[in-house]
Order: sequence, then structure tokens, then C-alpha cells
Amino acid sequence: RAVRDIGNNVTLVYENMDFGESGTESVVICGRTPLERNSIHIHFTDQQGETANRILEFAGENGEETEQAFAIEKLTGCGRVEFIFLPGSCFDLISVRFERV
Repeated sequence: RAVRDIGNNVTLVYENMDFGESGTESVVICGRTPLERNSIHIHFTDQQGETANRILEFAGENGEETEQAFAIEKLTGCGRVEFIFLPGSCFDLISVRFERV
């Protein structure tokens, strides 16, 4: 149901993510952290090898599970998405949803 106890230097990889020509400009993450803020880095590598990086700051809500939406710079096309959790992370990832705006 979830990826729990994500800590230092963990990367979750999703291959063949296709955002199409219209792309996505929003990501909704459902998760939990006991920290005030937990950084989540998103790296998208397209089929030509170009990488786009986005950084999110997931706010801790007293350690409660919460869903938070983040506006991101537009991502288009097909490629690999990596969610990178840096040292100091303490996170439970419940779900991720990319949306069109």
C-alpha cells in the first residue's frame, strides 16, 4: 500500500512515463513525514537524455498522512521519472499522481 520509512539516499524509479505533448504541470503526493519539511527531488529524463529537475518541499502535518499538490514546471513526452530522497529524509510515500492543469 505504501513505501514506508524512506530515509537517506533512496531513489524510486518509474520507467516509460508518458506525459504526452500536452504534458503535466502538477504533481499530487500523498504521504507522511514527522519532519517540518521533507525535500523530494524529481528528475525526469526524456528519450533524448535531457534531464529536468524539480524540487518539492512536503510539509509535515504532525506526522499525519496528507495529500499535497505542487505546481511544477511543465514536463512533456516520455521518459524516466526518479523520486530522490536526500540525507535527512524520513518519509512514507502513499501515492503519486501527475495532473494536467
